Amino acid sequence: MMFRVIFTEQEEAQRLTCSLTWPNGSLWAIEIKRSMTPKLERGYHVACADLNPSRKIVVYPGKERYRLAPDIEAMSLVDIAQQLCDINKGMP
Repeated sequence: MMFRVIFTEQEEAQRLTCSLTWPNGSLWAIEIKRSMTPKLERGYHVACADLNPSRKIVVYPGKERYRLAPDIEAMSLVDIAQQLCDINKGMP
């Protein structure tokens, strides 16, 4: 599996933004939060509007998986790691 990862850290906030670009060109926009009650700020929405990702994900330290919005999933680091492993199994 090959993909490109770009990290952007914002000093004023407790978050890290990552975008994954897959070999087929699809893009995941991932926001990594330290808060147990993650809230997305305007910058994430603006970036997503510009990038048009196929998936929008917020990783947070909790265990529950839920939707922050119809097109945005909140999940744990374990959940996203499992998804990446599952995808890797299906790729040459």
